[in-house]
Amino acid sequence: MTIQDTFKTSLWMHTAVPAPDTKKLNINCSTEVVIVGAGFTGLSAALHLSEMGSKVTVLEAEEIGFGASGRNGGQVNPGLKIDPDVLLNRFGAKKASHIFSATESSADFVFDLVKRYNLNCELKRTGFIYASENKNMLNKSRLRLEWLKKIGVEAKLLDANETAERIGHQIYSGSIYDPRGGALNPLSFVRELASAALTKGVKIYSNSAALSLKKTGDSWTITTKEGTIIADKIILCTNAYTNLVSGNSLWPNLARSIIPLYSFQVATKPLSDNIRKVILPGGHTVSNTRRLMLYYRFDEKGRFVLGGRGSGQDRTDFRKYKHLVHKVGELFPVLKNHEIEFCWGGKVAITTDAIPHLHNPIKGIYAGLGFNGRGVAMSTLLGKWLAMAATGSLPNEAVPFTEINPIPFHSFRGIGVSLVTQFKAIQDRLKL
Repeated sequence: MTIQDTFKTSLWMHTAVPAPDTKKLNINCSTEVVIVGAGFTGLSAALHLSEMGSKVTVLEAEEIGFGASGRNGGQVNPGLKIDPDVLLNRFGAKKASHIFSATESSADFVFDLVKRYNLNCELKRTGFIYASENKNMLNKSRLRLEWLKKIGVEAKLLDANETAERIGHQIYSGSIYDPRGGALNPLSFVRELASAALTKGVKIYSNSAALSLKKTGDSWTITTKEGTIIADKIILCTNAYTNLVSGNSLWPNLARSIIPLYSFQVATKPLSDNIRKVILPGGHTVSNTRRLMLYYRFDEKGRFVLGGRGSGQDRTDFRKYKHLVHKVGELFPVLKNHEIEFCWGGKVAITTDAIPHLHNPIKGIYAGLGFNGRGVAMSTLLGKWLAMAATGSLPNEAVPFTEINPIPFHSFRGIGVSLVTQFKAIQDRLKL
């Protein structure tokens, strides 16, 4: 079984709300905007475009949420993973401040959207713990906390004992507790976004891979196996699955501008109330500051869900999940022999600068991708930014448009990811 096949056997597939009814594109038609990709980004863009009065069609190569949107850990964590001083050095004080404030609003944006459309996706505001295993990383977290306080966020620094009380083990030197974070069922969320978009008049075609994109006069033509669509504008929202169909992205170099990295997840059978009194008793979501990140939480039924690194290549062997199964027992010895009910994986898109990328390479073409493991909240917000860009202009607080720059030696990314992963593991062990 391949990692892509695990979409069907994941925890979320067994617990999500039903998908709305969609069909293949088997006609020739026209619209104002075609969005390629029915994940968080594409469906958020479609929903917001429809609110602005645009006529929108979404093409999905597989089924709604087939990519990272239907496979991720479901943590609704605000902001970017990079340190605020990286934004400062990259964009200068004023622009960095705008981007930081906007991206830190991403979790609130999801909560507001879910409330506005009454989306059924098990969303809860549980609070988010960003935990540091050494003092060097904790010091960087202090800098983030200073920036958060400047924009009025009531986050706070927890010492080692406070962190242990909230998580249930003693391995962390401290953490930031951010009350804005939460969790949801990601496959339910993406399916509900699709349902909301359909009620607004958006057309969604599943199992309709976009095979080619070409300019035809002042418009663009997208061709699928059984139909074509002519549109004024195209928004590409395929993220780590950009080259899923043909091995090449619809737009030159887009697939080569990110690194598709596999992330694996495991989930236990539901735990007893007694065990849950000592493991994440407050129901918080947790992510650590290690370069090779671990993240964990409980689902709606009390399953302990843990995710972490995969590899740079597709794997067919479920023994590749052993490091995560071992980590469950290492973090919480009481779970050492607790049965693992689900194992699954999928691709996330990593950018070389750890910032999501927005592109507008030519009039009428837009793209957004590269969420670096913070996709639930950030990609939903970025979908709105793409909608705004396609109907007028990119908002001032958004990350700016950049050129599509292919990563050198991208064809050797599997080897490169393996080497980088080993190097980052050494850095984590040395507490650098």
